[in-house]
Amino acid sequence: MSFSPPLHIGAAHTANGSSGNNSSQSYSPVYLRHQEDLINAYEAEEERIINVLSRKLEKVCGALLLMLVGLFTLFLAPFFPSILPLICC
Repeated sequence: MSFSPPLHIGAAHTANGSSGNNSSQSYSPVYLRHQEDLINAYEAEEERIINVLSRKLEKVCGALLLMLVGLFTLFLAPFFPSILPLICC
């Protein structure tokens, strides 16, 4: 698929072919649509990556919490028997 390059409208050209006034630039609709599609694709990919990383972080945090409860139960609960029913139930 090919896209047309930016269309410069209203820019005066100098003798060497360069445009003199860049403040009145506008772009072709096809080019603008392509730019919008690129931005949307980038944002969708960014959201997908954030979701994947969030799920991984939740799993890691959940596993870490279970390990901490296990360690507490194993090593500290014998010294704090009144807390043990709160953890186990």
